[in-house]
Amino acid sequence: MTDTPGRQALQKYLEAETLRSQNWLARLLGVGQQTVSLWMRGYNRPGFAHMAMIQLVTGISPDLWLTDDERSRIASVRVKTQPAAAGAA
Repeated sequence: MTDTPGRQALQKYLEAETLRSQNWLARLLGVGQQTVSLWMRGYNRPGFAHMAMIQLVTGISPDLWLTDDERSRIASVRVKTQPAAAGAA
């Protein structure tokens, strides 16, 4: 299981109103309810296109679906690619 802030936010979003359900979101996004269920349980994550659609519907940013390890690797690359500070030798 992969727990991410995106999974948690989607769960809260769907639980906030009784009219929202996994089936409702699945139909809206053009996927099966089982696919949404896998996202909700952390066994799978949406692909980029579905992350973008989820953001349109819920406001949940795609970067919230990143794991802590992925965030650390991105931060490492960011540091390595930043230009050296002015005056540094």
